[in-house]
Amino acid sequence: ALVVAVVSPEEEAEYRRCWPGSLLLALPQAGRPVGYARHVLKRALQWRTPFFWMCDDNLSTFVRIERGSDGLARRHTQGPLFREAFMHVQRREGISSIALAGFLRSNGTETSKTYTEVLDNVKVYKCCLLNSLQCAGVEYVAPLANFEDVAFNRELLLRGRRLLKVQ
Repeated sequence: ALVVAVVSPEEEAEYRRCWPGSLLLALPQAGRPVGYARHVLKRALQWRTPFFWMCDDNLSTFVRIERGSDGLARRHTQGPLFREAFMHVQRREGISSIALAGFLRSNGTETSKTYTEVLDNVKVYKCCLLNSLQCAGVEYVAPLANFEDVAFNRELLLRGRRLLKVQ
């Protein structure tokens, strides 16, 4: 898998120092909000690959929830969970009809959830798989400092595109 870290130009030197072997894409303009980074990355990749992941740099872990024979849910944080999570979404039947897929964000209640997937919830952010064809014609609003992802997702829904949120 190709991993590219998208960084603000004023942070590029520090990222290169900390991650010397990593592929970096320095944004053309400094001091812009996250909506700008999402906008630039989507524009750069949209017609070059059918799907691509966008993940914020403040992700720390994925958690696997498993129900025991007693019915209680247990959290697991060991193992290749990023890979497992990404591959689970990518292998999902019908993923080509989904415009954007992402994950339930942990807020401490994930073990009480009774569903494993939700369709068409605008609150899909932090780590998303974008389908280039399904997302065509919808852009991130580059100047937005907050909720740029929710605005993007809402626009997808207004255009009849599907969103997937996975636990």
